[in-house]
Amino acid sequence: MNEQTIKKILRVVLYVFSFLVLWEWIWPLETISDIANSHYFVIFLVFMLAADFFSVKWLWKWSAALIYIVVVSYILYYESNPMFGSGGLTLLIGDFINSIIAVIRFEWNDVTNSFRTFLFFLLLWMMTYLLQYWLIVRKRILLFIVLSIAFIATLDTFTQYDGDWAIVRLFMLGVTLLGVLRLLLLIEKENVIVPIKVYYNWLIPLGLLAIIAMTVGLMAPKPAAQWPDPVPFLITNSNKFISNEEKTNKVGYSEDDTRLGGDFTPDNTLVFWTMVAEKHYWYVESKDKYTGFGWEVSDSMGDYGEMPYTSGTTFPYMTSINEKLELSDPQFDYIKGIYKEDHIPYPSPSYNGMIIPEGSSDQLILDIETNKLTYAEGNSFRIMGTYEAHYQVPTYHIDDLRAAGADQINQFYPESDFTQLPENLPERVKELAESITKDKTNMYDKVKAIEDYFHSPDYLYSREDIPYPDEDEDFVDQFLFESKRGYCDHFSTSMVVMLRTLDIPARWVKGYTAGEYVRYQSDFEQYIYEVTNNNAHSWVEVYFNGFGWIPFEPTKGYDLNMSIERNTAATPTDDPRTPEEPRAEQPEQEQTAKEEKMKEDATEQLKQDEKSDTKISESLKNYIADHWKSNVIALVVLLVFLWLIYLFRGKWRPRFWIWRFGRSNDQEAFSEAYAALLKELNRCGIKRKSEQTLRDYAQSVDSRFATEEMSELTMHYERIIYGNGEASEIWEKVKPLWKNVMKKTIT
Repeated sequence: MNEQTIKKILRVVLYVFSFLVLWEWIWPLETISDIANSHYFVIFLVFMLAADFFSVKWLWKWSAALIYIVVVSYILYYESNPMFGSGGLTLLIGDFINSIIAVIRFEWNDVTNSFRTFLFFLLLWMMTYLLQYWLIVRKRILLFIVLSIAFIATLDTFTQYDGDWAIVRLFMLGVTLLGVLRLLLLIEKENVIVPIKVYYNWLIPLGLLAIIAMTVGLMAPKPAAQWPDPVPFLITNSNKFISNEEKTNKVGYSEDDTRLGGDFTPDNTLVFWTMVAEKHYWYVESKDKYTGFGWEVSDSMGDYGEMPYTSGTTFPYMTSINEKLELSDPQFDYIKGIYKEDHIPYPSPSYNGMIIPEGSSDQLILDIETNKLTYAEGNSFRIMGTYEAHYQVPTYHIDDLRAAGADQINQFYPESDFTQLPENLPERVKELAESITKDKTNMYDKVKAIEDYFHSPDYLYSREDIPYPDEDEDFVDQFLFESKRGYCDHFSTSMVVMLRTLDIPARWVKGYTAGEYVRYQSDFEQYIYEVTNNNAHSWVEVYFNGFGWIPFEPTKGYDLNMSIERNTAATPTDDPRTPEEPRAEQPEQEQTAKEEKMKEDATEQLKQDEKSDTKISESLKNYIADHWKSNVIALVVLLVFLWLIYLFRGKWRPRFWIWRFGRSNDQEAFSEAYAALLKELNRCGIKRKSEQTLRDYAQSVDSRFATEEMSELTMHYERIIYGNGEASEIWEKVKPLWKNVMKKTIT
């Protein structure tokens, strides 16, 4: 076995062991996250490292990698659709366009899973490049090994992943890699030919040392843990865990809201998917009794709390009661449920709605107190599968809302109290609400002032490090004045309670946000969304005379997508004041109106921008779907053209260099021209060996072409390198020599 064979074997060992180290990074992901099908990522790592090992041209390597990523994305997310035509590839491109727009707008929830997978592939691609750089160029791998051990140790400490043996494997791999790289680095620095015996004398003790160290480490007695498990320590010393029953919850819909607070962990479980004309919230139920710790149902209706709802009839909660209310044309949503709950979500805000189950004429059950809709077959509830929601979308006008009060609520809800508050509610909650609304003269402006208050920098949206209130502490009071961090339950509950301190009827609503965008269904001109447990949400509804319950959104980062506009023309009835009323406060009201108008214009502009982005992306997707054949042909022609340019580069590139450097006489021209010549000589098969000097290489070129031009050219080049001549003068003198050698590379 000669030296070159041993070097090749060592190079194989470096790449294989490096792959195993990378594998230790991917292996835990299925345990600690929602990543599945990790074998696709392992195959990608093998391919990229193998391509680097065999020095595959970058064009072929990149092309194959991109094709692999596209094929895997199709298998994972679009396999139910045909790959070509208006199927998988079109959907993939459309999702990428929408995801890029979402990233630019920082709307992370709208980034599709296929695009996230693509980004993860890019991360692995970057890691293989860095690994190849550390191995072959720098020959230093210690930092990567240390980071790998730290990564596994962190996962072993703070997650359910057991990394004991992973750390042992990383130790063995790291010692071997460090030893082999050190040997190769010494040989490269000293630039000597090493006898075969030296390799054996180095590698055999290295292997024995690693085995002995691992054996001693495993068998030697070890002291007990000096630091207890930090996770129980952190939990038991956190003020959010005040009883054995309280723990970190998974996000999602739950019927029990009697004790709010605590952390929530994400849950991507699919609840339902829907096809809609415009995205909106999904209403499930409302609750009216605040206890100081959470929400309950007051049971004001007694035994009459439930009533049958016949499929296809107007839903009571979604009935229009105001002639001034502007409604859209009737539209419908198609919902396919994969429920673990018996509830049936319906659009919010909406009016004149009907729920139509698919393939069933059975009645639905409506809870009058909570507006919760369930599906009944006989006397037992069952999970609902697929249904349609027909409804109209309202457009509210600000002046009409400002003129509306809430005194008529008792006519429709005589037994309910939507201003109920616990007796022990701290007085400072009411004082805060009054201070926020002290300059507001109507109910709508007061509601908006409190809604806007929660969008200030003083409050932070977070699902982590969220405390439970103590037994003698009010949930809202703790959020408003102590923690000032929380999620939707904190923001929405606090707004309802603050409104009730002002005698404004409000209630707490639960349901889902619009979900994650999937694709555009061109056949129906609608959008498909997936709604998961992560989209479970709560918000606020306020009662206005003549309009019923109107939703409001105090939670940071969320948008109801509700249309509120200014009245197009003022009429005498738009002003609730009589002509005899004084107008001393008119300048202040006009200023408030101007500020409100500016906010509305900004909101409207944002909506227009969103619609514009959507139209652009939809136009692109429709164009791709309608012209995919011509697009594929054009792409193939372009790729063939680029391939021909690359294939015949030996014909045109030397001429390009002659044209470029033949006209240049600056100081750097000779150095750049000589480097270009070396590149062309390498392309046409005259490769320079790592141990060759420039003079030796020039002699091999001259022997190939039967000239002495390359040697003379190299001699003048060395004069410039060592500062023994004026570069521009020498370049002008040797330019004919350079052109002659360059022309010989034309093939």
